[in-house]
Amino acid sequence: MSSVQYMEFDSRYLPAACISFLFFLFLFKFASPKLSKKIFAKYNDLPEASRIDWDTRHNSPTVRTECAVVMGYMLADAVMMTIYYKQIGEVFFYFHHAASIYAYYYVVVYGVMTGFANYRLLAEISTPFVNNRYFFDVLGIKKTDPLGFTNGILMTLSFFAVRILVMPIYWMKVYQVYGTEAFLRTGHVQMVLLVTCVVLDIINLFWFYKMLKGVHKVLREWKSTYSKWQPTKDGGKAPRDSSTRTTTWYCNSPYNCNGSQRMVQDKTYYLGLIRGKLNDLNAENARLKKEIENSSEENSSFLTYEKRAESLASEIRDLQGELGDYNTLVDKLTTDEDIQDVEFDLNDLRANNEREAKKIEDLFEVKKEKEDRIRQLETELDQEKRMADNLVNDMDPDMRQKYFALKDMNEHMLRQLEKSQQELDVLNSKIGNLQEELSMSQVKQEAVRLYDQINDLEIQRDNYLEETRNKQSPAEERERLLKQVKEDNQEIASLERQTNELKEKIENIEEEIRQLDLDIEENQGERNQKYKELKKREETIDEFLNNFEESKGQEMEKLKQTEQNIVSLLEHTSRNMSRFTALPTPQELGTMKEDLEFKTGEMKKSEQTTVGLAAESDKLQSDLQKVEQLEEKINTELVMLKEKTATMEKELEIYSDLSSLKEEAEKKRRKLMDDRVSLQRRRDTFKKTMQQLTIINTKTMECDYRAISKRVSSVISDFNTILQKQMAGKTSM
Repeated sequence: MSSVQYMEFDSRYLPAACISFLFFLFLFKFASPKLSKKIFAKYNDLPEASRIDWDTRHNSPTVRTECAVVMGYMLADAVMMTIYYKQIGEVFFYFHHAASIYAYYYVVVYGVMTGFANYRLLAEISTPFVNNRYFFDVLGIKKTDPLGFTNGILMTLSFFAVRILVMPIYWMKVYQVYGTEAFLRTGHVQMVLLVTCVVLDIINLFWFYKMLKGVHKVLREWKSTYSKWQPTKDGGKAPRDSSTRTTTWYCNSPYNCNGSQRMVQDKTYYLGLIRGKLNDLNAENARLKKEIENSSEENSSFLTYEKRAESLASEIRDLQGELGDYNTLVDKLTTDEDIQDVEFDLNDLRANNEREAKKIEDLFEVKKEKEDRIRQLETELDQEKRMADNLVNDMDPDMRQKYFALKDMNEHMLRQLEKSQQELDVLNSKIGNLQEELSMSQVKQEAVRLYDQINDLEIQRDNYLEETRNKQSPAEERERLLKQVKEDNQEIASLERQTNELKEKIENIEEEIRQLDLDIEENQGERNQKYKELKKREETIDEFLNNFEESKGQEMEKLKQTEQNIVSLLEHTSRNMSRFTALPTPQELGTMKEDLEFKTGEMKKSEQTTVGLAAESDKLQSDLQKVEQLEEKINTELVMLKEKTATMEKELEIYSDLSSLKEEAEKKRRKLMDDRVSLQRRRDTFKKTMQQLTIINTKTMECDYRAISKRVSSVISDFNTILQKQMAGKTSM
């Protein structure tokens, strides 16, 4: 009984791998989300990509723990190799362990390059087969036995899959991140990705080379061992020997074995015939290969001669051109033409050639610039198209419906605008014709002037009539003023309420600013620098507010002029009221003047508020114009799509040959499948990059206080403006 029969399959460690797999899936899918929701309130507000990245980062301590275990194992293995160097020592293992420990040190201590750690830990999949080879050697199992042979094949394939095949993938990943901002920030840690991997890959290639040599040797031994055995009549195996052939016993007679014809045509006979035919075929293949090689050599020499003939033909053309120039020169010299004239013509031609060459270079540069500009515009156009599509897709259903309704309305308005523009063009043409006729007739010009004068006089008449109708008595004027005073009092009360609300908001915002100042003082680095820049901008705004006196003086002059107008109107009113018996006392009149002046100042403040609202309206109008521009772009895109649709309809008529289209589609499908594999790899890379960028954007948005600071500054500015106007009103009173 061989030693193989005493071996037992040990499956005690398989449950540990399954439990580890299930545990980390449970940690990622269930435990991490629930614990994060309970402990961190902002976990629910994170995007889906950020939550997934949050949950998967719970596995990183486990990876670091595994790397720490591997570091301890390699250190212990290096110590044991040093102690028993004569028995188990090898130089390559020292380089291997040193490079791995140096790389895993950064993973364990700093928590970086977990992908590198996973890549290198993946290489240990082939280690069990290497250890099994040692165990089989100790147990006396030969490499040519089925178990040893199978283990060797699996060891070679796994070593190639996890150590050799992944090399180009890893270096492609390194090439993608090389030179990026994140790569440059790592500093000397870059050496881990480059130097250590070069050392480890060289060692793996050397070991794989030795492994292939061993596999080749084992295959030769296995072939030589099993080629000596063949099946017998009783189902067993017997060595192939001349004494056991079926026809040997019959060939003892010279009569039966003379000549080339066999008397018994058994299996070996037909095998001999087949070998003869195979030899003939091999000879014929060798002859054909030799002919093919000769023909390929002749073809290569023919191509060489053809290229040489083309180069010689170009040289001949150049020499013919030079010969023509020399013949022209000789003709001119034989006709007694001066050599200076020839040189002058030569200089003119050279100058013309230089100018033409410069023009060509300039045109080439212009063409290059225009092509770059066209590419840039195409890129911008694509970006605008994607932005428009994203905006439409990201809209709410109500907003999208409203957008399409506005789009239809815009198209309707555009059609009306086009129609109105046509009518306007017709009217403009009529006006132009009438103006030409008018310019050629003095009588018509005089009639137009008289019509204008009559129109102005009619307007003045209507104004005078309107003033006469609206003229009121002093009592009615008094009632109107009292009513106006009541309305102004109500408006003042509402403004005071708004002022109190603004004061409360300002106090709350100041409290938020103080809290932000405390938070900013705690945070150093880039955030503090940005806060300082915002502080400088705020100081600039404060300086602008301090220089507000000039504009204030102008407003004061306007206010004085308005007060003078009011005083003159009041005097006029008092003169009219003196004609009646029931007139107010001077004290009441003074009180009314004071109220009127106060209300006039409040009215000015209301006008300022109206100005602010008008500015906000202008802003909204500008936003509306942007939306209209976006709609115009979408309309142009629709026109382009219609053109593309027409082109595609024409192409449908062309694509009638289904067989050729199927062949081309099959070729394209194969190419696209290859592209799909590469694009999936790029997609995975982009997903990782987008997850990292999402986390960075989330953290940046959480720390962004510029919007709050701008809002606080705007509120403070509005409040200061209101206070200045109130102070200006009080000083004027």
